[in-house]
Amino acid sequence: MSENRVLEVMQNILYLREQKDEGLQTVLEETKDETVNLHDVANAFLNVTDDLIRYIDAAQAVAETRMIDIIKALPSETQTKIKQTFSDSEDDLLEDK
Repeated sequence: MSENRVLEVMQNILYLREQKDEGLQTVLEETKDETVNLHDVANAFLNVTDDLIRYIDAAQAVAETRMIDIIKALPSETQTKIKQTFSDSEDDLLEDK
């Protein structure tokens, strides 16, 4: 089984699991005797991990932007209190960059 095959099986399993599809058991049964090498699994794992990191970074950036926009819409006194709370906890999100 190549790295692409490992990723293909992983994607199928995730899709079928998400869809609560009964085909999941079929895929698991059909692939139980396939052989993989650690190199292919490691590369597939790195690819999945890289994708997950990119997704998390993007989601965090969107959440931070939304939070900043909400804080900017608040009265200045409230903004000052929030900025001080962030500063006290050593969070640099609201610091001028």
